[in-house]
Amino acid sequence: MKQAGGHIMPVIKNPDWLKQMEKVVTDYHHRDAHEREWELLGIEFLQLYRQYPKRSLYDCIGEDLLYPDEEERISIAQYTSFYWSDKDCFQYELIDMINGSFQETPVMDEPTTVYFFDKMPDPDRKDFDFENRLFDLIERLRDLLNQYEHEEHHPTI
Repeated sequence: MKQAGGHIMPVIKNPDWLKQMEKVVTDYHHRDAHEREWELLGIEFLQLYRQYPKRSLYDCIGEDLLYPDEEERISIAQYTSFYWSDKDCFQYELIDMINGSFQETPVMDEPTTVYFFDKMPDPDRKDFDFENRLFDLIERLRDLLNQYEHEEHHPTI
């Protein structure tokens, strides 16, 4: 995982890759129903990126807003990170360790929105549209990766 993460992280962080993302997604053509799910997911990620090109989950996290004195907190990086493998018992130990740690951490940084009432709020404002759509897409990505892993390593099951 460390080797794969060391390879993938610079690719993900590279702004040139985001510029190429549209071409990669639009050039992909599915061959069957399963690949169609991957294609649709890529298109939806691209649409979200186009609609919110400068948006990030970190934009709506106000660490100092709720419980500013609490040092132990579950950060957005911790609960949006994942690894992809179910080849061995390491998965169960890792999940148990993470869940145990999260259960004992008193504060979780979550998306928040703040309204100031010194002027009328924007009626077109869609609070958490980006965040809700992104979390849904991440969940679908996770499910597709799990299906892929299962098919690749256990094709007869």
